[in-house]
Amino acid sequence: MPRSGWTITLVVTLVIVLVGCGMKSEEDIVEDLRAQSNENSYRSHATMSVQSGSEQHQYDIEVWYQPPHYYRVALKNAAQDVTQIILRNDEGVFVLTPQDDKHFRFQSNWPDAHGQPYLYQTLVQSIVEDDNREFEKADDSYIFNVAANYKQNQALKRQQIQLNKDYEPERMAILDADGEPLVEVEFDKFEMGANFDSDAFDMERNMKDWGEETAEALATDGEEETSEKNDVGGLTPSYIPEGTQLESEFKVAGDKGEGVLFRYGGDKPFTLLQQPATQTVPATAAAVGEPVHLSYAVGVLLELGDQKQLNWTYDGVDFQLKGALTEEELVQVAESIENQSTK
Repeated sequence: MPRSGWTITLVVTLVIVLVGCGMKSEEDIVEDLRAQSNENSYRSHATMSVQSGSEQHQYDIEVWYQPPHYYRVALKNAAQDVTQIILRNDEGVFVLTPQDDKHFRFQSNWPDAHGQPYLYQTLVQSIVEDDNREFEKADDSYIFNVAANYKQNQALKRQQIQLNKDYEPERMAILDADGEPLVEVEFDKFEMGANFDSDAFDMERNMKDWGEETAEALATDGEEETSEKNDVGGLTPSYIPEGTQLESEFKVAGDKGEGVLFRYGGDKPFTLLQQPATQTVPATAAAVGEPVHLSYAVGVLLELGDQKQLNWTYDGVDFQLKGALTEEELVQVAESIENQSTK
């Protein structure tokens, strides 16, 4: 055979081998991801580690998604053994704490404006939208280094996202300015085209599905501890914005016991209310808000004119933080309350 014939045969063979091995260029992968839409349902499971100061928090996370906008995200805090659920359906968005028979309902386009590292849509969007992305191949995986866009925490600068050859998520890490990981997510299950029951995203079902056995055990524990946890002594934040100081403290009576209200004045005044947890949080379907991830709980951020209000429940206490603060400042104050000594 002529040399030219051998050359053509060799080139064709190499092309076939490369295609057969599933090797794709960065441009091909990005175009494939760009072509994907929210038309496919999926179910995923992952573990997430969040570094907050010297503390590290571990979460077990299960995500259900069904188009066009149905989400169920169950987050279990490993240390506290508490599960909270972020639920989105036609009625709105809910933050559920089933073991406390507690729910908060509001209106939101979450997660469209607030991406989350455990959501497949967020990872794909982060890759596609960063024209300055860095790309490398490792064994049977594709690794992207892209900008982090999480406005609740400006310390998060970059993120590394690893997908397998089928574009399924394997792991991701969000890094600070020094390249140190602050959030890490490891995926161990991802099922595209998952099927769900017709009421899988119903609020009542998700409250009831907590399980009768667990509910009975928690109810028994609650009966034993009610008298001990009836009143709230009050926790003060270790972080307050510059030019702001504690001005007053008031005892607040409530159906579940006595709480406390702290008033902070100065350049950025705010109030911090703490009361024994109740089953429901007053809110209407017209309330506009967003779920907010603290390192130890899931809260709800409400927009109230020129002020913002952050509500969350932790260790049997309802917290309400309200003031003319930025979202990042509210989160910093709330984060600093954990592990503070009772006042």
